[in-house]
Amino acid sequence: MALLEVKNLKVHFKIEEGWVKAVDGITFTIDLGETMGLVGESGCGKTTAAYAITQLLPPNGFIKGGHIFFKEPPRVADLRRKYDESFKSAPTARKKEIARVTSKLSPLRGELRKLQEELAKSPQQKGASGSTSSSPILEKRLVELTAEASELENRLSALTYSYDLLRISIRKDGSLDDYNEKIRKIRWTEISMIFQGAMNAFNPVFKVGDQIIEAITLHKDVSDDEARERARELFEFVGIGPDRIDNYPHEFSGGMKQRAMIALALALNPSFVIADEPTTALDVITQDRILAEIRRLQEQLNMAMMIITHDVSVVAEVSDKIGVMYAGLMMEIGRTTQVFKNTAHPYTAGLLGSFPSIKGKKKRLISIPGFPPDLVEPPSGCPFHPRCQHARKACQEGRPKGVEVEPGHISYCHYAKELWDELRRRE
Repeated sequence: MALLEVKNLKVHFKIEEGWVKAVDGITFTIDLGETMGLVGESGCGKTTAAYAITQLLPPNGFIKGGHIFFKEPPRVADLRRKYDESFKSAPTARKKEIARVTSKLSPLRGELRKLQEELAKSPQQKGASGSTSSSPILEKRLVELTAEASELENRLSALTYSYDLLRISIRKDGSLDDYNEKIRKIRWTEISMIFQGAMNAFNPVFKVGDQIIEAITLHKDVSDDEARERARELFEFVGIGPDRIDNYPHEFSGGMKQRAMIALALALNPSFVIADEPTTALDVITQDRILAEIRRLQEQLNMAMMIITHDVSVVAEVSDKIGVMYAGLMMEIGRTTQVFKNTAHPYTAGLLGSFPSIKGKKKRLISIPGFPPDLVEPPSGCPFHPRCQHARKACQEGRPKGVEVEPGHISYCHYAKELWDELRRRE
C-alpha cells in the first residue's frame, strides 16, 4: 500500500532572470516501511522535492502543478486510479463526469440539510424501552442520503483530487487553498525531516533538549515533564546519554548533532521521515554508525523513509528503491538491485561509473563530461542530451516518457530498451 504518492510534481523558483524549473514533473511512490533513495548531482532538485512535500519552500518557491497523496483512504485511492486510467487521454470526458457528479451531489447536500433541520424540529417519540428518538422514518432516510452523499463525495474527490486532513491538493496555478493549515497538523506528527547540515539545524541559543520538548508539546497535549521524559528516551534511543539533554548545540560533536536531529525527527513517531543528506560532513566511521542507526530505527518503528543524497554508496546500503534525478526530472527509478545491476539510463550509468567500488574488477573512474544545465532555460527534449554519449536527434526534440524495462524499473530515455539490451550483452 502506497504511503506517499508524488505525481507529476512541479516546483519553480522566481528570480530576476526568470523562473528556475527546479522540479519539473517527477512521479514516484513510497510504501509503508519502505526506504527510497533520491540521488543526483547537486542542484538537480532533490531537496526541493522534499521541501515541497513538507511545504517548507522559501518565499520565492512555488508549486506549479502535480499532486501529493499521503495516507489516502483506500476507497478514494482505488477510484482515483480507476479515473486516471479512464480519462488518461480524455480530459474533456473527465470534466463532463465531474459536472455530472456535482449536479447530483449539490441537490443531495441541500436535501440532507433540510432533513437534518426537520429531525431537529420533529417531536421526540418514546419507544417500548422507554427511550426517546426522532421519527424513525426520517432517521432511516437520513442514513440512506448520508451513504449516497458519501459515495458521491468519494467520486468527486477522486475526480478532482480535493483533499481532507491527510491528502494534499495542488492546483496548476500554484494555489494551495488551506494546505498550509493542514500540513501544520501533520508535519512532525506524520511527516518529519532530518535537515541537511545538522550543524546548523538547531537554534544555537536554546538547549537541544528544550527544542525537542517544544516540538512535542506543540503537537501533543502533554505536560512539560512528560515531554522531557520523552526527550530523554529519544536521546537514549539514538545513543546519546540522557544527561546531555541540557547541553547547547555547540557542546555536541558533529555526530552527536546528527543523532540529536534524528531524535527530533522521531519525537512524535511519524510514519514517514525525509532524511536530507544525513551523513554530510561526517567521517566514514560516524557515517557508518548513522546509517546503521537509521536501518535499526526503521526496522523497529516500521516507518517509511526518503533519503536524499548525492552519494550512491549511501542509498545502496540502506534503500529498497532508488530514484535518480537530473535537472529537475526523474531519469530512472526502480528497486536498488535493478538500478545498480541493470542500469537503463546513460546518466545513471555515468553516475555509477564515477564512484569507486571496493568489490569486483578494478577499473578507471570516468566522470560525466560537461556541467548540469541552466534551469532557467533548460535544454529542449531530454535535459541530459548535451552530455550524453548516446544522444540522437530525437533526444533534442521531445522529452522522453517513462519506459518500463522490467517490472517496477522505469527509465526516462528514448532508447531505454536499446541501452538496457546493450548493457546486458556486455555482461
